[in-house]
Amino acid sequence: MSRQTPNSKQNLKDEKQGHLKEYSLDELLSKSPAGSFKLNSEDKQWLSGPIIEGSLSS
Repeated sequence: MSRQTPNSKQNLKDEKQGHLKEYSLDELLSKSPAGSFKLNSEDKQWLSGPIIEGSLSS
């Protein structure tokens, strides 16, 4: 039994034709329910923390 949505069917059709839709961050966020992206105190602490630059190689 297939439970694909119309969007996933369209994506499969586009994929078969060699066309992949690329979405911008704004497009993805605009499709999300209101209140989905609320920052908690841990998020705010992480975002306001120091910037770490450089490579991770040992």
